[in-house]
Amino acid sequence: MSDDERPVAYTAVDRGMPVFLRSGQRLGTVQQVLEDPKGGIFLGIAVATRHGSKFVARDRIERMTTTKIECALTADEASALPDAPVKGRRPFRTINKKGR
Repeated sequence: MSDDERPVAYTAVDRGMPVFLRSGQRLGTVQQVLEDPKGGIFLGIAVATRHGSKFVARDRIERMTTTKIECALTADEASALPDAPVKGRRPFRTINKKGR
């Protein structure tokens, strides 16, 4: 791991970061970082994929670095991911640093 790829907290994740499956296959890019509406509790990420916006829960994320996110998902599990929550339908707060 290079210095450019050091682990980061969810608050440092930027929109557009690549998201990868366990196999190394690219799932998509970070669309939104989701946290509890009161703040401080990371819920997961919304990922822009070729099949639309999908939700990856925090317990399925193995590692977040300055350059990418690695998930503990197989391709089959990724194909069954739920749609990402739509703001206003479920309680969450988004964190987006780039391209707000």
